[in-house]
Amino acid sequence: MKLLRKLVLHYLLIFFMVFLVSQAVYISSYYLHVYIDFWVLFFGTFLLIALLYSIKMSAPIFYFLKWLDLLSQGIYEEPKLSPRKKRSFRLYKDLIVKMQQLTSRLRQNEMERKELEAMRREWTSGVTHDLKTPLSYIQGYSTMLLSEDHHWTEEESKTFLTIMQEKALHMQQLINDLNESFQFENGAVQLDKKQTDIIPFLRELVDDAQYQPSVGKSLLHFQSDKETLVYRYDEHVLRRALTNFLMNAVIHNPAGTEITLSVQCDTELTITITDNGIGMTAEEQKKLFERYYRGTSTDTPIGGTGLGMAIAKQLIVAHRGTIQVQSSPGKGTTINISLPLE
Repeated sequence: MKLLRKLVLHYLLIFFMVFLVSQAVYISSYYLHVYIDFWVLFFGTFLLIALLYSIKMSAPIFYFLKWLDLLSQGIYEEPKLSPRKKRSFRLYKDLIVKMQQLTSRLRQNEMERKELEAMRREWTSGVTHDLKTPLSYIQGYSTMLLSEDHHWTEEESKTFLTIMQEKALHMQQLINDLNESFQFENGAVQLDKKQTDIIPFLRELVDDAQYQPSVGKSLLHFQSDKETLVYRYDEHVLRRALTNFLMNAVIHNPAGTEITLSVQCDTELTITITDNGIGMTAEEQKKLFERYYRGTSTDTPIGGTGLGMAIAKQLIVAHRGTIQVQSSPGKGTTINISLPLE
């Protein structure tokens, strides 16, 4: 609207100038005893000024067309403009600012798209590796068990079957993560909230996590400032989210790391997961909840799927909660989950 008002005022000013020039020439011709029809003079002057003005006005149009052409080609840069021409483009200052904002936004989106695509390729490679590795174990040990050339003891057979089961469970986790991620994309996840005491639920969750084989020598603790706390939540969804947070702390820290889940309630319900592990850099914190981001290499024996933390965040957001991460290398990590009191 600002640009439109400026253009209207601009054209009114030109029309007024044409009228004044024509009037001046007409009066001068009268004193010089030269007869010139006023309207012929007016329109002649108007056409001459319109021609000169159109030549001047065409430069910004071609400039903006060139700018749009660069954007359409994926070149998110502003065309170069000499200082002299910049002064003549003052009428289009607001439009130039908007075009600069659009160019900056498109450039940022392109950078994010390329980064996501790189992570997607890396994640796909990792998932392929993670699927091939357990499959090779299962295939190898099953072939050994079925071989008629060897007679395995009961203990050896049990060891082989245990390894096969672990690899099958890892594949199941990967498939579940993929399925759950796609469900979130399609908005297919519905919460089944119930009003129950959340303290026993959280204590049991930490105890169950402690006895998972993957936890190893890590130590999990539970703390609460209340004995009972009735809260409305989806037990399955919240268990999935908090288990992901706990297991992420286990996977990415050395053996013996202490991990504490604590709960407080004031104006909101706050669940805090703290560890005294290796911590994270600012870049790692930025990517923590991005899909396809893997905090460990695919060669890590107990590796994530690259979707666990993204899913955990989606589950918390589904409860209208927020997450804050505080961490620095060598100083551990603290994750604060804030849930509204309903």
